[in-house]
Parts: sequence; structure tokens; C-alpha cells
Amino acid sequence: MNEPPVNPAFLKEIAIESFRRVWDTSVCLPIGESTCPFPETGPEEWYGAVAWIGGSWTGNVRVIVCPKLAEKLTRAFLSQTIDPLPTTLTPEEIQDSIRELANMVAGNLKASLPGKCGLATPGNFFVRSRSEINDEFHSILRQDFSVADGTLVVTVGAL
Repeated sequence: MNEPPVNPAFLKEIAIESFRRVWDTSVCLPIGESTCPFPETGPEEWYGAVAWIGGSWTGNVRVIVCPKLAEKLTRAFLSQTIDPLPTTLTPEEIQDSIRELANMVAGNLKASLPGKCGLATPGNFFVRSRSEINDEFHSILRQDFSVADGTLVVTVGAL
């Protein structure tokens, strides 16, 4: 039996709740809605990670982080599990933490969806312009957040 489609307003609400729940328990940095959203184009690559959900609902969760915030986020994320923290972080450690953040948000979102869903292994990407954030998925949510002195973007898309 097919599940009814997920209401976009419901999906947006549970996606924000999922993100905030993961952020508050895993990163613990003060966060608010951004007044300085992702630029149209920029000189630097931003870190990004995407996690896919498939089944009763097929879509993805993307987390995009400005370079200024990426290391700060990684240190906060790793401080939950590693003591002492390394003095320098590798690009792989930064990518892993952002990928894990996307994975945890997608996992929380998946748990709130009706029907059966699976979660694929998340991947990394880099973006230089706003147009690179979009993909073949229909945008359900795009929220820019301000954290410390940087910006973080969370998107949720569906087929």
C-alpha cells in the first residue's frame, strides 16, 4: 500500500525541528536566522554535505557552511567526543563533521516521516555560487542561519 504524499508545510516544519535538535545536542553554538545570506558568488569555496532519504519520501538534506565557520563548527562538533582537540584540523576532518551533521539531520527527519524510508551514505561537495546549491530536487526548505561570525545554509529537497 502506498503512503500518501508528505505535506510540504509539515516537511518544512519537521526539517527545521530536526536541524535544531541535532544542532543543539551536537554542536551547541548559538544560532539564529541569518541577516547575511549565502552570497550570489564569492571568492571562496563553501563546504557542503548532502544526505539522501529514499522510500515513502525521496529527497535530500544539504548543509552548506562558509569557510570562516567550518573550522569553528568542526571544533564544537568534535569537542563532544575528542579530548584534547587537535591544534590543527585537516580538510578531511572538516568535511567529515559537516557530512555527519547532514547525516544526523537527515536521520532525525527520516524518523519523523510516515512510512518506510532509508538513508544513504552522505557525500561532500563544494560551492562557489548560490546557483550551485540547487539540484534536481524540488526545494521544500532553504534556511540561512547565522552562527558566530559565519553563515550556514540548510536545504531540504524532494523529487
